[in-house]
Amino acid sequence: MPKWLIKGLTKQMPKTVADVMSRNPIIVRRETPLKEAIQILAEKRISGLPVVDDVGKLVGIISETDLMCQGTGVTPPAYIMFLSR
Repeated sequence: MPKWLIKGLTKQMPKTVADVMSRNPIIVRRETPLKEAIQILAEKRISGLPVVDDVGKLVGIISETDLMCQGTGVTPPAYIMFLSR
């Protein structure tokens, strides 16, 4: 993306992640069945879910991109790989 475009977009954006983040995110656990996680993503119209352990510590994030790549075996375009990290 050209620097001038990024600069223009960032002028319109909130100042920090805290300004747009979900304060009470929907979470899943490592043992949550994939089918259930997919259903949550679809029903809530969200693109990712934090994954927590038994004490509520963040251990990862599962995203639509993760599911698409795993389910199809297709490697996503480089920009998706970059943005999903």
